[in-house]
Amino acid sequence: MDKSPYSCCICFLFSFSVSK
Repeated sequence: MDKSPYSCCICFLFSFSVSK
């Protein structure tokens, strides 16, 4: 789970959710 294509998506989604 270090340099994974999904890791980026999860990080982005998490950041977006927290931003709201």
